[in-house]
Parts: sequence; structure tokens; C-alpha cells
Amino acid sequence: MGRAGGETPARPAGGAYAPGHRMSYEGLETSRTQRTLTGSARLLLALHIDGPLFIALSLVGAVGVIVLFSASGQNLRVLEAQLLRFGLATVAMMMLAQIPPRLIRTTTPWAYLLGLLLLIAVMLTGDVAMGAQRWLDLGVVRFQPSEMMKLAVPLACAWYLHERALPPSLTSLLLLALGIGAPTLLIAEQPDLGTALLVAAAGGMVVLLAGLQLRYILAVVGLFVPAAFV
Repeated sequence: MGRAGGETPARPAGGAYAPGHRMSYEGLETSRTQRTLTGSARLLLALHIDGPLFIALSLVGAVGVIVLFSASGQNLRVLEAQLLRFGLATVAMMMLAQIPPRLIRTTTPWAYLLGLLLLIAVMLTGDVAMGAQRWLDLGVVRFQPSEMMKLAVPLACAWYLHERALPPSLTSLLLLALGIGAPTLLIAEQPDLGTALLVAAAGGMVVLLAGLQLRYILAVVGLFVPAAFV
């Protein structure tokens, strides 16, 4: 007798299918896989998460956890602490992804100005530790404003370029160089050359993606890197 419509063909005891049954079963498995992928894509879309970027970050994080576990002599406490931080960072990323882009664009210049003021405050009244003046003591917690500028500088560059013609004009380039160079020099003065270079590179990458040729980016970086050693 024929099977009812939509019923899954039973797998024979030996694990093999007749040709017609094999095609039907493989088609069913493909359909299930497609539905699963579609469901995952819908979930990421609902959370405003870029799928390929999330996968890449997860792979990088997994490699980092494995390397840390090996370097710590397979210490489970270190592994658990790192997994906890990784989980908290993932939750924070998903929460930040829910912020409307319009709100981010509106608050970006204020975040950049606040970061500059905090860097100046570090230079004037910051705590000194291990030969570097990088922290602000807020009473409850010690805060390092240079970390904030890793996000504020590229966001500020994107905010400035948003309403302007691309590639950037010479005037825009000079203003962007000033906007990137000011926090870079303040951070290098602490001294924290590594973070200063990261901040400069983050801002420079935004300008590069806006259509600026690479040789101009290298010229701008070349103006500020020697100043960091003065």
C-alpha cells in the first residue's frame, strides 16, 4: 500500500535505501538543513547581528580560549574565567546591536568630545602606575579613557563623512587628520604607544574605506608616528 503524503520513508534495517527512497530521504535532509539555516539567519536578523561577522568573531574567540587554556597549563579556573568574559562580551554585543543607528550617530560627536576631555584630565590629574599616567580614579573604579577612544575615533570619522561627498576633499582630510591626531598624541603622551597606534589605525581605516588612496593614509600616519617619540 502507498504511504500517506508527507510521511518520512523508513530506513531499511541494513541502512541502505532503494534508489527512489534514497533521493526522497536526501531531499528531506536538505530541506531540514535549509530550514535550520533560515531559522538561524532570521534570529540573527532579528537581533541585528551580522552573521558572517558573528561567526568570524566566534572562531577568533574560540582559538583564543584554546590558546589561553594551553598557555595556562590547562588551568580550568583560567578557562572558566575566560569563557565567562567571552559570554558577557557576547551579551554586551547583542545589547549594543539593539541601539538604533540614528541614536549612535547623534551621540557620537559628544562621546568623542567627552573622550578628549577625559584624556586631558588624565594628563593633568591621572593616576601614575608602572611609569605611565593612563588612569582616572573615579572613586569606585579606575577608568582608562584611551580604551573609549578606540571606538569613539572611528565612529567620529564615520559621523563626519556621513553627509559629505566621497572620496574626502583636502579640507575634509585635514580635519580628519586633526580629529585622529589629537587623541593619538594625547594617548602617546601617557605614554601608551600601542593604544595610540590602534586609535590612529582605527580612524585611518575609516578614511581609507571612504575612498582615500592608501598612500595618503600612510602619509598622514607618517606625520604623527614620529611625534609620538618626541
